[in-house]
Amino acid sequence: MMSRFLVCEYMSSPVHVVHPHASLVEVYGGLQRWGISSLAVADEADRLVGVVSRTDLLRVGRRAVGSNHRRALLELPDVPVFQHMTDDPLTILPTATLSEAASLMWENRVHRLFVVDDGRLLGVLSVNDLVRAVGDLRITTPISQLATRPVVTVDVATPLSTATDLLAGAQVTGVVVVENEWPVGIFGQEEALDAQNLHRDTPVEDVMSFGLICFPEDTALHRAAAAAATMNVRRILSVSKRHIRGILTGLDVARVGLDLVSDVR
Repeated sequence: MMSRFLVCEYMSSPVHVVHPHASLVEVYGGLQRWGISSLAVADEADRLVGVVSRTDLLRVGRRAVGSNHRRALLELPDVPVFQHMTDDPLTILPTATLSEAASLMWENRVHRLFVVDDGRLLGVLSVNDLVRAVGDLRITTPISQLATRPVVTVDVATPLSTATDLLAGAQVTGVVVVENEWPVGIFGQEEALDAQNLHRDTPVEDVMSFGLICFPEDTALHRAAAAAATMNVRRILSVSKRHIRGILTGLDVARVGLDLVSDVR
């Protein structure tokens, strides 16, 4: 039974890596190509030395553009990744439990842990992997009891510059795009980076994605988590009578679900 909840059984492998001297433009290309939100940075000996994420690219890109409103939304400078990566990323052993991993992610507000054993980089465990595990656990707690409130939203006509500033100011990875107060899409870090060359006044509707799912607020957590894992989305909205009641991100789902399992044990 316990073997179902070990890191080694839910981690993803192999890990996509870049060299410390790769450019930020190359990093962005890798994130796009592999459909991931971060890359491990490894040296010539394949030792993990850092991690670079969409959050890092957005921070650098917004700073490079500055206050010049005539320019594009973002600008990635041609500099090596080691100048902007996060050093000494969090790691975990393959034999650790998923509850331990979820706790470490939540305490540090990170969306992935690198799995290392005896100095070797074996894999990566992301919140998406934990959401998949929560779906397997068949936890029946209603999502209304777990959802975060209030939900950060923007109207479909909001300019990209405003939406991107909101992402940074609210310290979230995505905001819900609404029309007549009903959710129609997501504007997140991935969409902001993909729109980096567009005019700052472009409406967010033109670049939003549909990486969210809505469920009635009495839906069981395991059903919502299983659907999110199958559809590869990180955000679950709790709704009632055409109103958004709350939101669960992948990190919320993983933490709450695995904490409940730990309490039972």
